[in-house]
Amino acid sequence: MSNKVEYVVVDIETTGLDPKENYILEIGVLFLNRNLEVVDSIMTFINEPHIKAQLKSYIELADHAHYKKGDPGYELWDHAGFIVKMHRENNLIDEYFKFASEFYVGYAEAQQLLIAKMQEHFLGHNRVKLPMMGSTISFDRNFLQAYMPDFVDQFHYRNIDVSTIKTVVEKLLPGLKAKRDQELIKNGAHRTISDCWDTAMEFKFYKEHLIDTASLEFG
Repeated sequence: MSNKVEYVVVDIETTGLDPKENYILEIGVLFLNRNLEVVDSIMTFINEPHIKAQLKSYIELADHAHYKKGDPGYELWDHAGFIVKMHRENNLIDEYFKFASEFYVGYAEAQQLLIAKMQEHFLGHNRVKLPMMGSTISFDRNFLQAYMPDFVDQFHYRNIDVSTIKTVVEKLLPGLKAKRDQELIKNGAHRTISDCWDTAMEFKFYKEHLIDTASLEFG
């Protein structure tokens, strides 16, 4: 197996959808070779006081408040309930607070860990800059640009968005979509490394059925 990294898959878990108001809880990165085999990986929680405070406030809202649609505060309560439900089901909340009680890894420390891992594989600034791969990767990249811009700078400005390929297949190739839905089993865990793996396997499916097939015809 080749240890040369050709693809870098990134995924984050957050307290919401808006990088101006919400924060990164967990980041995972998967390093893949040309055959989409895993060469390396890294995952860390982000533990800063304001992140922990927001997550605790969401839990308090979700567990002890109740609003009706149209009430002042309904939208925040509804958002908090969605985030808390998702991150309880994926065990992130339990693991996050256990980690946060033992370790401090802020944005600066997380950036250093991630950049060091990139450099181990001769990737990043003044090295090889690969596109950032993910599913709806603009979401992840926008959060990372807001909170960890030095890490983002280790990548090419282009992305490989597997969700875009998925959308094209669903619009134009219903037969391939049906084959994908039948053959591709996703974890769907809403955790970073697991979601990176799901993205990698979906990309591998499209590579085998679209790109590799085309390369046989067009070289």
